[in-house]
Amino acid sequence: MAMANNKTLCFTCNKEKITYLCRGCSKEFCFMHLTEHQQNLNEELNYIINDYDQFKQTINEQKQNPQSHSLIKQIDEWERNSIEIIQQKAQECRKIVIEYPQKFIDEIEKKFNDLSEQIKQIHSENDFNEINLNYLENQLIEITKEINNLSTISIKEDSQSLINEISIIPSKISKLNKWKQDAITVAGGNGPGQGLNQLDSDSGIFIDKKKNIFIADWLNHRIVEWKCNENEGQIVAGGNSRGNEIIQLNHPTDVIVDQLDHSIIIADLGNRRVIQRLNQNRQILIQNVDCSGLAMDKHGFLYVSDWEKNEVRRWKMGEYNNEGTVVAGGNGQGNELNQLNTPTCIFIDKEQSVYVLDTNNHRVMKWRKDAKEGTVVAGGNGKGRNLNQLFQPQGITVDDLGQIYVAQAQFSIVRETMIEESERNTLDCTKFQRDYDIIKSLPFSVQISPTDTAAKTFALMNNNNDVTELTIYKEKFVPLNVYCLKKLISLTIHETRFYEFNLDDQTIRSIPAEIGQLTLLRTLRIYDSPVLHLPKEFGNLNQLTNLTINNSYLYDLPTTIENLSALQTLELSYNKLKTLPSTFGKLYYLVTLLLDHNELISLPSTMSSIAYLRTLDIQSNQLTSINELKNINQLRNLYAQNCNIKYLPMNIQYLINLNMSYNHLEDLFGIGTLGLAEPSQIKNFDFSYNRIDIIPPEISQIINRLQKLSVKHNQLTHLPKEIYGQLNSANTFLDISENLFTDDELNSIKATIKGKLPSIKVTY
Repeated sequence: MAMANNKTLCFTCNKEKITYLCRGCSKEFCFMHLTEHQQNLNEELNYIINDYDQFKQTINEQKQNPQSHSLIKQIDEWERNSIEIIQQKAQECRKIVIEYPQKFIDEIEKKFNDLSEQIKQIHSENDFNEINLNYLENQLIEITKEINNLSTISIKEDSQSLINEISIIPSKISKLNKWKQDAITVAGGNGPGQGLNQLDSDSGIFIDKKKNIFIADWLNHRIVEWKCNENEGQIVAGGNSRGNEIIQLNHPTDVIVDQLDHSIIIADLGNRRVIQRLNQNRQILIQNVDCSGLAMDKHGFLYVSDWEKNEVRRWKMGEYNNEGTVVAGGNGQGNELNQLNTPTCIFIDKEQSVYVLDTNNHRVMKWRKDAKEGTVVAGGNGKGRNLNQLFQPQGITVDDLGQIYVAQAQFSIVRETMIEESERNTLDCTKFQRDYDIIKSLPFSVQISPTDTAAKTFALMNNNNDVTELTIYKEKFVPLNVYCLKKLISLTIHETRFYEFNLDDQTIRSIPAEIGQLTLLRTLRIYDSPVLHLPKEFGNLNQLTNLTINNSYLYDLPTTIENLSALQTLELSYNKLKTLPSTFGKLYYLVTLLLDHNELISLPSTMSSIAYLRTLDIQSNQLTSINELKNINQLRNLYAQNCNIKYLPMNIQYLINLNMSYNHLEDLFGIGTLGLAEPSQIKNFDFSYNRIDIIPPEISQIINRLQKLSVKHNQLTHLPKEIYGQLNSANTFLDISENLFTDDELNSIKATIKGKLPSIKVTY
């Protein structure tokens, strides 16, 4: 007889074992992990005990320093300015002010002592669970609210009387708690850098119950944990250079910790994904999302703000294989109550209301659960520094009393902006006698003509002491004085922000118009440095021959780009381009054009005017047609894989390399017009992973020049006889695998190839 199976899955190790139920969290644990779970509960109890001890100290401080003295001074002043008939009233008020706090504190202390006894009891008996801990936490929150109420006693005056009568009004709810004015550094503080005691443009931050701090280290592409009172952090995710592998990050913007399983959840903005790290295991939770903020409610629902779609979505814990539920915004970009404009930070309260930092609307919105529109709870009166306005808001949190705290760029960041703005208005390059004076004015160190130029900021000078080449590597920002270097021929920017002052989003900025002064510039390279737009003055750089803007969130190009008539190489990979201006076709001398990994939905009709174009990379876009490339006769290399293209381009007669894999091609009509005039051998035509069901006879026109032809993973049921033409070179490779050939048809193909094309390499 088989033994009965009384085993169930352990919540921690996910293995079938004899388990035990925890009545606090209603989860099953094996014996080993039940002990571990109890240890975790003990740790949480110790934290609560510590919080209670701190609260006890607060009570003692209140006893020793009652807050009534300032009110008594007001009463005394009132008394001195009044006549004798009100002295009795003043005495009554003094009595209330003196006696009320003491009576109030005594009542709170009695409640506190009762709770302390309960803690001692469950600690000594070692018999408690999550329900007990939640109760103790909630009770501490309640009496904390009560003790805060003590500071809000006020005086009410009746201005209609001949003599203002006063009375004492104890407030029920604290409207403002005073914070300590002196802060301490708990993470970083050692300048920008990659060291474990440094940060570089940190973004999101999360503090767990143990007061450990998790920081999204934006420019270092990593998540760093700083344990309480430690002098340096430890990398818990990323830190393996920028990339899209599962162990890499690309400009993370936020991080939270799931308090239930202690996993780390990361907004990996540059890779458009949300990932989770649990112990050493990593997985992608959500893909194709321009995530800027994360939050999790008490029920374990995950919330993600999408600054591109202007919405906040919610996912149920463990169920991420769907589109989630829109809980804020989702009605396009705008400033109506049901819209958002660049949502960033989010906060979820106990009622599952969503607070959204609506950055470019300069406001904070509150969306109650299941609401169709939100309400403005802060700002919403335009950009400004008045008390009813917000200016470049950076973060948001809400306390247990519903008070909203918004971090603004009012001090360090805004002060810098004001300095730069002033400099911009009065930028006078004539105040510098030499280029070296300009270099010395920059707020960072610049090495002159170093022997090793890797990973550093440096400048090169000619024999006339003019700065002709400048590389800025991982500095805070590009100062405007740089644009006074009128003899610059080459400028390279690595992971450094351009400050443009009419944008509110601190993570995305544009290039200032002053760049148009660098009229001798021939090479401009920008890597990993956010530039949302290019100014129209960019068209002044008519000597440019090489322009690179990679991974920089570039959204569009100015029409003045037509003035860059000397441009030969243009690389705009990994950006947000959706369209190109119609003037793009005036870049007649362009030889290499790289537009891969953007969001292009079409190409301009003027593309065929770029007569000298040799290499075009448009892979990983949203293109459905590339008919605009028709008649670009000089094009040699075309990379158009991973799009949505349905038809081949026509009449590209000198084509050598063509990759159109992973598209929606249904046939190869027009293939006879591709590379027809190229006398040398065509190297590579790749049509794998499409929907092709026919190869037309016109392939005979180019078959004798093919070195590689791949139609792998399509819907072919037969091959045309023309494919067996002159395709008989030992260096020729043919891949027809993963199609719909019957066994008989495939055997026939093999026999024909063996008889007619014995030298070629074939993958069936």
